[in-house]
Amino acid sequence: EVMLRMCTFAVQPDGSVAPLTDDARAQLERRIDAMAKDALRTLCLAVRFAPAGEAARDFTDDDEPALAVLAVVGIRDPLRPEVPDAVRRCIKAGVTVRMVTGDNVTTAVNIAKNCYIYDEAAGHVCMEGPQFRELSDGEKEEVAPRLRVLARSSPTDKLELVKTLQRLGEVVAVTGDGVNDGPALKKADVGFSMGLSGTEVAKEASAIVLLDDNFVSIVNAIKWGRNVFDSIRKFLQFQLTVNFAAIFFMFVAILADPEGDAESAPLQPVQLLWINLIMDSFAAVALATEPPDDALLDQRPYDRNEPLITPFMWRKMIAQIVMQTATFLTVMWAGEPWFDSAQPTDGRDAHGTFSRAHHTVMFCVFVCTQLVNQFNSRKIRQEVNIFSHLSRHMLFVFVWTFAAVVQVLMTQFGGDFVFVQPLTLAQWGLVLALSALPLLWGLAVNLLPASYANSPTFWQRGGDAVVAGDGD
Repeated sequence: EVMLRMCTFAVQPDGSVAPLTDDARAQLERRIDAMAKDALRTLCLAVRFAPAGEAARDFTDDDEPALAVLAVVGIRDPLRPEVPDAVRRCIKAGVTVRMVTGDNVTTAVNIAKNCYIYDEAAGHVCMEGPQFRELSDGEKEEVAPRLRVLARSSPTDKLELVKTLQRLGEVVAVTGDGVNDGPALKKADVGFSMGLSGTEVAKEASAIVLLDDNFVSIVNAIKWGRNVFDSIRKFLQFQLTVNFAAIFFMFVAILADPEGDAESAPLQPVQLLWINLIMDSFAAVALATEPPDDALLDQRPYDRNEPLITPFMWRKMIAQIVMQTATFLTVMWAGEPWFDSAQPTDGRDAHGTFSRAHHTVMFCVFVCTQLVNQFNSRKIRQEVNIFSHLSRHMLFVFVWTFAAVVQVLMTQFGGDFVFVQPLTLAQWGLVLALSALPLLWGLAVNLLPASYANSPTFWQRGGDAVVAGDGD
C-alpha cells in the first residue's frame, strides 16, 4: 500500500501507460486487503519511465514519484506445521507470545490468528509501530499486557517493547536474525538468534543460538531451563536434609554422652566419608540428571525474584529432618533390644558407649534412610507418586542401586576398616523397615492441603501468587 500511494500511472495489458484512476486504485486496494486477509504478503511492482539523460537519483523522496503500477502480487510464507502447536504449548506453559513484524496489520493479524497468538475474544490488541511509538511510557505500559501483534514495526519499536515489558517486571525473550535486531536481543533477558539465517551480529548479541531456526526449539529451551532449575532444587532439598539430620544427630549424641568422648560418636570417620560421598557425588548424579518431561510445561513460570527454596520445600525438609533425627536418636538409645546388638561379641571399644554391632546398626539405618529419602527428593511439589517417570531416569536407578549394593558389601565385609560387623537377616529387615519411614512421612506432607503446604508461614493459608511470564 505504501508503494501504491506513489503510483499515479498504470501499465495497461497492451503495454501502454495510462493515468491511475480512483476506481482502479480502489480496486487494487481491495485486492491488497483480500490477499492480506488470506495471510499473503503483498508486493506492488511499479516502474518509472525517466526522461532520457536523467541522472540516477532516489526519486521516492519526490512529492510525486510518478510511478506506474505494473501488478500487485501476493506471496505466501507458510507456517511450519509444528509452529501452531508449539505456540499453544508456550501459552500453556505461561509464556505470552507476541509477534513483531514489518507486515501490514491485516496480514499480521491473520498470521497471528493461524498460530494462536492473537484472539480478539480474549481482548488482545494489534497496533502498528508508528502508533506504538507515539505513546507515552505510561500508555505503553497500559497497552503492553494486551498487545499481541505489532505490525509495520521497526527495530526501534521492538527494542521499545522489550523495555516496556521489563519495566512491568516481565522476563522477556526475543528472537531475531538481522543486524538491526542486535539491540533488542542484547536488551532482552534471553536473546534467541537464528543459526541458519541469522547474521553474526545477531548471534553475538544473543544468549542462545537456534541451530535449526525453529520455534519448537524455544519450547525445548523453556523445558530444559525449568528442568535445570528443578534439578538444582532437588539436589539442594536432599543435601540440606541429610546434612542437618547428620549434624543434629551427631551433635545431640555427643553432648548426651556421659563421658563426653567424641570417640563414642554413633558414626565413625570412615562411615562419615562414605555418607559424604552419597550426599554429594552420588546424589548430584542421581538427582541432577533427570531428563525433562512435558509436564514441566504445565507448571506456572518462575518469578525472577522467586526464592530457590519454596515454602513447601521448607516444610518437607523440616519434617524429614525432625523425623530422621528422632528416629536415629531412638535407635541409638533404645534400639539395642530391638536389634539384639548389645552383646559385645567383639568386645566393646575402650572409649565407646555402644558395641560395634550397634554402631553398625546406626550406620546402616542412617545410610538406608538417606537412600530412601532420595526418592522423596525427586519431587519438589505436592506429588503423591514419587516414583513417577522413574523408568525414564535409568541413571538414577543405576546410581541408587550401586550405592545400596556397596552399603551392603561394606557392612558385611568392611570389618575393622569401616568399624562394622555383619548384620543378620533379621537385623537387615528391621533396618529396612525403619528406613522406609521417610516414604510414609513424605506422603503425609504431600497430602497436606495445598493452601497450608504452600503458605509462607506454618500458621497461614497461602494465596495464589502473581507470577510474571518467563518469556514474551
